[in-house]
Amino acid sequence: MASLSINTRNHVRSTSGEMLNMPPQHYQIPRGANSMSNLRDNAFHPPPNRPMNGGHDLHHRGPRPMMERYGPPPPPPAGGQVPPSPAYDDMYRRARPKTFQNSPVSPPVANANDNMPWRPQVNLPNIERPKINVEELAGKQMLPLEPRSILEQAVDESTMTPMNRFASIMEVLRFRGLYMANAKAFSVVDIKGRETASWTWEKLHGRAEKISQTILEKTQLRRGSRVALVYRKSEIMDFLAAFYGCMMAGMTAVPINVIEEFAEMTYILNYTKAELALTTEYNHKALSKDLAMHKGVDWPLGVAWWKTDTLGSWHPKKKEGWPDIELPDLAYIEYSKSPNGELKGVAVSHRTMLSQCHAIKQSLGANPNRSCGATPSSPTSAFTPRSATEPKTPSTPTQPASPPSRRSSTTLPDGKKTDVVLTWLEPRQQVGFVLGGLLGVYRGSHTIFIHSGVTDTPGLWAHCAQRYRATTALGDYEGVRELLRFRPTEGSKRDAPPLSCLEIFLIDAVMVKPMLDLQFANEFLGDLGVPSPQQVVVPMSSLPEHGGMILSMRDYLVFPRGADVIDFGFEYELPRGPLPEPGTKRRPQGYSPASNTICHYLLDRGALKANMIQVLATGEEAISRASERGVVLVGAFGYAMPRATLAIVDPETTALCQPNRVGEIWIDSPSIAFGFWELPKHSQSIFHALPLIVPVDTMIPEVYDPVPAGFLRTGLLGGLIEGRVVIFGLYEDRIQQEIVDLVHPEIVEFDYHYTADLSNTILDRIVGFTSCISFECFVNNEHLPVICAETPRSQRVDLIKLADFAKQAMMDYHGLRLYCIAIAPTGSLPRAFKNGKRVLHPVLCRKMFELGRLRLMHIHTSVDDTIFNISFGDDTTGGIWGVEALAVREAALPSHARMVQFSCCDYPKEVLDEKTKINLSHFTSLAEILVWRSVMNQDEIAFVGVDNRGKDTKGLTFRKFGAKVVSIANYIEKRGGFHTGDKVVLLFPNGIEFAATVYACWLLGLVPIPVQMPEAARLHEDITLLMGLLAELKVTHLIGNTATDDLMKQKTTLIHVKACIGPRQDAILPTVFNVSKAPKMSKNLGKESGYIAPPQAALAKTAPAMVFVHYSTDMRRTLVKVSHSALMAQCRAQKVQCRLKTGRPILSCWKTFSGIGLLYSCGLGVYAGAPTVMLQYTDFSTSPHIYFEALERHGVRDALLNYAMLEQATNTSEPITPASFNFTGVKNFLLNTEGRPRTEVNQAIERKFAQSRLEPTVINAMFGHMINPMVTTRSYMNIEPVRLHLSLKALRRGTVQITTEQEDPTGVWVEDSGIPICGTTVAIVNPETREICLSREIGEIWVSSEANVQSYQGAAREHGRSFSNASPLTVEASKILPNGTADKATSEPGSPSDLNSRYNVTIAGGDTRISYVRTGEIGFLWNYSKDTFNGGKPTSLLFVLGSIGETFEVNGLMHFPKDIEGTIERCHPNVAPNGSIVFQADQAVVCVVQVRQPDVTVVNLTMSVMHQVLEKHQFMPDVIAIVGEGVLTKNRFGEKQRGKMLSLFMSAKM
Repeated sequence: MASLSINTRNHVRSTSGEMLNMPPQHYQIPRGANSMSNLRDNAFHPPPNRPMNGGHDLHHRGPRPMMERYGPPPPPPAGGQVPPSPAYDDMYRRARPKTFQNSPVSPPVANANDNMPWRPQVNLPNIERPKINVEELAGKQMLPLEPRSILEQAVDESTMTPMNRFASIMEVLRFRGLYMANAKAFSVVDIKGRETASWTWEKLHGRAEKISQTILEKTQLRRGSRVALVYRKSEIMDFLAAFYGCMMAGMTAVPINVIEEFAEMTYILNYTKAELALTTEYNHKALSKDLAMHKGVDWPLGVAWWKTDTLGSWHPKKKEGWPDIELPDLAYIEYSKSPNGELKGVAVSHRTMLSQCHAIKQSLGANPNRSCGATPSSPTSAFTPRSATEPKTPSTPTQPASPPSRRSSTTLPDGKKTDVVLTWLEPRQQVGFVLGGLLGVYRGSHTIFIHSGVTDTPGLWAHCAQRYRATTALGDYEGVRELLRFRPTEGSKRDAPPLSCLEIFLIDAVMVKPMLDLQFANEFLGDLGVPSPQQVVVPMSSLPEHGGMILSMRDYLVFPRGADVIDFGFEYELPRGPLPEPGTKRRPQGYSPASNTICHYLLDRGALKANMIQVLATGEEAISRASERGVVLVGAFGYAMPRATLAIVDPETTALCQPNRVGEIWIDSPSIAFGFWELPKHSQSIFHALPLIVPVDTMIPEVYDPVPAGFLRTGLLGGLIEGRVVIFGLYEDRIQQEIVDLVHPEIVEFDYHYTADLSNTILDRIVGFTSCISFECFVNNEHLPVICAETPRSQRVDLIKLADFAKQAMMDYHGLRLYCIAIAPTGSLPRAFKNGKRVLHPVLCRKMFELGRLRLMHIHTSVDDTIFNISFGDDTTGGIWGVEALAVREAALPSHARMVQFSCCDYPKEVLDEKTKINLSHFTSLAEILVWRSVMNQDEIAFVGVDNRGKDTKGLTFRKFGAKVVSIANYIEKRGGFHTGDKVVLLFPNGIEFAATVYACWLLGLVPIPVQMPEAARLHEDITLLMGLLAELKVTHLIGNTATDDLMKQKTTLIHVKACIGPRQDAILPTVFNVSKAPKMSKNLGKESGYIAPPQAALAKTAPAMVFVHYSTDMRRTLVKVSHSALMAQCRAQKVQCRLKTGRPILSCWKTFSGIGLLYSCGLGVYAGAPTVMLQYTDFSTSPHIYFEALERHGVRDALLNYAMLEQATNTSEPITPASFNFTGVKNFLLNTEGRPRTEVNQAIERKFAQSRLEPTVINAMFGHMINPMVTTRSYMNIEPVRLHLSLKALRRGTVQITTEQEDPTGVWVEDSGIPICGTTVAIVNPETREICLSREIGEIWVSSEANVQSYQGAAREHGRSFSNASPLTVEASKILPNGTADKATSEPGSPSDLNSRYNVTIAGGDTRISYVRTGEIGFLWNYSKDTFNGGKPTSLLFVLGSIGETFEVNGLMHFPKDIEGTIERCHPNVAPNGSIVFQADQAVVCVVQVRQPDVTVVNLTMSVMHQVLEKHQFMPDVIAIVGEGVLTKNRFGEKQRGKMLSLFMSAKM
């Protein structure tokens, strides 16, 4: 696929220090495989992933957890409870809840032993409440208005029956069924406007009684037991019958409505301990079918399922009365989903239901223009209760015909009309259920549930309203927009009677939209002939997450006492900006205090951004000036509902706000539910919160407790204007942006914007967007505003223009600096069903945007003026090694309290051969030891080969191996014409002939340069490397065996060789000396053959015994030489550290013949007198199991592997099965690492090989390097790996700070590489000053040892270059061959100063007699002590962090690419494993990311990368390139080639 590169324009301003971490975020995962589409009924929400053991989540909204948002509940007042207000009647007062009878709901009173329910359960976070400015608040806080009173002695308008005679709504239903038997109760209308069901009060009552009697007779359920109701939206009739039926039986109903997974339903059933579930036959079949499709999923245990649509009706027998209704306190538990998808249950009591129905009835019934109802008369003069023996009138509920008579559905037998309610709101929960299912029974109205899709058909809703003569309509703004959009044109309008009967159109909304209200009233309702259409349109505010209570709406009741003297002309000083000139402001005209007044206010947007309400105009003037800049047009819902006490509280401090300030709306009312189901602490903090007040006399915040039960925190942000409720949005709908004050940076202030206002500006001011949503992302402790918009346009030029227009509009109209503008195709942004309409879901959209899963066409980011929390180092010029940074670390970490990072381990006095007790330190070379062992151990096995089938070949004893060495030495000496000191290239597979040839060269005084055999799959690359080596060494011949000779004679090989030689005529092909053709000789090593020891000149300290060829991951060649004494020191250290014994086999299988690979092939077996089992690496690559079989078969105690070998063993077509092996004999499972150990891989290895009985203490990491094959190791320490969690913030500044994952989620785990081996000294040194580092500092690892290699002159410049401040990836990328195989410049000799910069260096201020070699790796030493290790004494462990050549600096801070790559690879599931490379090019940080598949979310993936890098590493990458498979450069071992990637990027060939 084509690569996608995005420049993030990293130009940011400096702020001091690094910010604190936010608490971890908890979100719901997308819907799983278990579909519940049959129960969904046009409802889509992200389902929660909850355990089935009763664990549950906190109820939180938006990007911040609820407890962080609200803080802990305030303490109770010291003087006890305040006496209840006299405005509350005993029947309807909401007191502090007691334990429900037969109910597990606990009293919501917090105590010290409670735990907060969470998923999983965690403790309450310790969140400090922000400090209160008592001087600003004292005496200026706005106290709540007194609640509005209503008549207690309400009567039923249809029968004039006093409503206080009913103790529950079930008694009201029984009354309707007896006295209004044939009157229509509920009807259902489908999407085509056809009536599909219509039940009378008699039928609904009979069905409910039948369900009640069946539950009482056929179950053993106790009163208050929970009964689940599982019904679709279209089965609302059966739902209502089951709802009232189970409550008549004394049970608690648990409606289960909007679910996406079977697990959600199971969670509710288990958590509420429901033993009975009611449903329909259709639903039961659909559930059974779903369960049959998913194996392992079964019906919840302990739950009986009944189909209520087949039960019929019930009436008492002759001479039997109606049974008494015994009720528990709790009526039902309403489970709903918050915007972020959390399931939560709200416990609603019977008193709460009656109270809210009574309040709503009084509000609606106070309209003086009502035509329904009758004047007061005798209570039941026109009605006679139906006898229990009276025959029932048959009725077919599913008959699709229209009602036979309008009068029969809306008119009672005495001619009195009932209300007709037409609603498309969700009828099973929240406000739709309250106004439909509950209020319909309480008022005795005829409720028609119409399909929400009716609004999509022009004229269909109006037809239904006129047909049923609706008096009350319920809807929402989404449906109102569709009514306006699909309203009939002038030509298509039919002559229809005016809709003069419509008295009120209630619109459920979060905030009032004045312009839409006026348009709907004038252009739609006015055309239908509705009288006074503007008065008919009544927006209402409800609380969908708290049981559907209505907060506020216009009515005709009395206004609150004191509302007539409230004035919004109070002037106060704005916190920012100049004060207006005196007399320049005209005071706006106030409204009448009447409750039915339509109030529109024009607010100052600048004041609103400062959380203040400043009214500029009202009425018609406000409407006419709504299009001006700097203003916001808002509408008031009205006063709070009757009996409700409403307060405006600061959500951060919980203190009562000042007048005309924006805060959170808190409310208390008898219509409020008791709390959340089984969440006592959370219920206490949300449903029973107490605000703070600052008295003038004491100036100390106190708890304000004017109501007996506290307040409900609604989560709505708004204020009171003239006592009326004005709402600006939910708490999570507010976007805050920090104001940058360059003069006073210590003052932190925010501007506040509301998403609805921003979206309206985008849609109104910019042509091209069809829908829009805004939100903020909280990244790196910064609030970043984002706008996602949909457009039908797809041209890149158009998208860029739209993004520029949106950015400019936000700045011009709102002063908002946008961080990101994401443009998506029409209909692609996440939506959720709300009342049957698909609407943009802000929380889900934000979450998917952060996860990188949105389908986007274009992203425009602006970081220059939005991101300021970028970390800067103490020395931006010199970096962390600079003098200024060093001084800061010294000040923070005093040197007198720290120790130097220096660790060493001496050689033992002697290293004895176990059999002969001869000190092996007396020998000067390995060749001398081989000569000695060919005599002393001549019959013991020296070498054994393993073929490609895993079978052992015939082994050679030391005597026979010595004879083979003699034959090869004699052959080379006679045929080669070499001289002492000549360099020869050995091209062999790993085998006995290779080992014999090495010893033959040593005995002849030659310098062997071993090279691994080229792989057939990578022949071109390997031949290119080989020819480059030969050209650098000026060698034209190779020493090999028959396999070498055959390979070099192949036609394909010759083609590659000639391609490397080029057109030069004087170049010749390399010749091969085939040692397999050497004649056999019977002479043994020693005096018999004349091969006793290497020549004396070859044993000189500076003379090379061998030259090792090392290739970096970018295949840049480095040559080092090692003397005979260094080889002996390496073998001596290995024998002592790994406890090698005579006769214990050594298994040799390594990718190269350099360093430790050569020791295991040729050196250690001869040195220790142990047999060497030789396995070719190509055979391991093909069949890894043969290595582990040989390991088990030969009883090897010390195994050597690396990460590449283990990954190859587990990722091949035939991966190994550790359980099939027994590795109890392995005591040292060595993992060779040349850099930082991979902690997560090591843990996976421990788990995987535990099946083969390999102890975790046996798996040991070691640090090997080009300069020394083993610097440190954990061998035979017998302790588990020491893992530290380091703070990346401290690490970037050059210090070590130990943290935990809970304290610092952005930290990184590191693992130790052991202790220095014997004869080795390790020091941590500042690479610039060359001074030794003190504890808790990082530095370069320097090594002093006799086993260190020496520099090879041809590679001197290479060594010196690698340790400059600039990354070698930057300075050397141009010298990589086009195919990325070799470095052209390594053959040039370097100066002595270049050699001294790495080899033979000394520590400044240290002992000049001790010389070190610089490894180029960064690390630190950490003291570790354990009783079972080293006698409990502290031991210095080495922790390797990474190569200094790969690090780069941003703003004076050092970063390791592997840490950033790990962050990127974990940020999105579409990122391929090991699929990112990070490097720095011309001071710009480039992230190349490989995706698994090029889907439509790759554009959004860049935002996930940006956010994760910014969050964890505190810098913004400059370029993010998204590439497909095959673009990332890796070597044959899967290691990333950053240098080659940089070269391709700079040459625009990526």
